[in-house]
Amino acid sequence: MSGKWSDALGAQALLRCCSTAAATTRSIPYEPGSDEHGESFTVRAILQGPTGSAAMVVSVWFVRVGENMPRFVTAYP
Repeated sequence: MSGKWSDALGAQALLRCCSTAAATTRSIPYEPGSDEHGESFTVRAILQGPTGSAAMVVSVWFVRVGENMPRFVTAYP
């Protein structure tokens, strides 16, 4: 691994870290919250990057109406 989140392997690692955090951390409704399409929420967690440094990362998730599986939308520091 090259040690960057921006390469393909790093992106997959980031998604795995965010998914693990979402499964083990309390989620917070995301403004504006729910609408006719579904419900958005965020998960805030400290993630360790491929270089060993840690940072607070906010991931955004969306659950479509009629579904119960959250879908990853984005993440930011």
